[in-house]
Amino acid sequence: NLLEQLFKDEYHVLTATDGPSALALCRVDPMPDLLLMDVMIPGMDGFEVVRQLHARPETAQIPVIFVTDATDEETQLKGMELGAVDFVTKSADPKALRARVRNFIKFIDIRRQLQFDFDAMLEASSLREDVENTARHDIKGSLAGIVGIVHSLAADTTMAPKHSRQL
Repeated sequence: NLLEQLFKDEYHVLTATDGPSALALCRVDPMPDLLLMDVMIPGMDGFEVVRQLHARPETAQIPVIFVTDATDEETQLKGMELGAVDFVTKSADPKALRARVRNFIKFIDIRRQLQFDFDAMLEASSLREDVENTARHDIKGSLAGIVGIVHSLAADTTMAPKHSRQL
């Protein structure tokens, strides 16, 4: 496979020879970061593969680049409307395709890091809120105890009136 040869030195490449196999590869853990696929593949065309990927929340985020011989505008438009992030003809320069894939992988890495940072911020915020709630509860409980002692001392009739007023 030409695409496998083009990317195997730089990326971990999984290949499928038909639509159902491509779908199956997209449902493994870890899921692929990017799917390069022809429109015309056996078993199910690339458009149907994309439809089915987008129908499932866990695979809907996998970006798809169609690499195909189909050059007509209608086919390209259909692929883009289905959610493909790019459409490249097989006759395109392999260096350009490598650059596009590299850029998409960088974008995916940045997005993944942003999600990780966002999740970490949410966790830190939740932890801070828990600490604040615990501190408020502990302080409130301690202050209630102190106020109770002060009230009982102030109500003590054996205490000097001056001290009772101060309490």
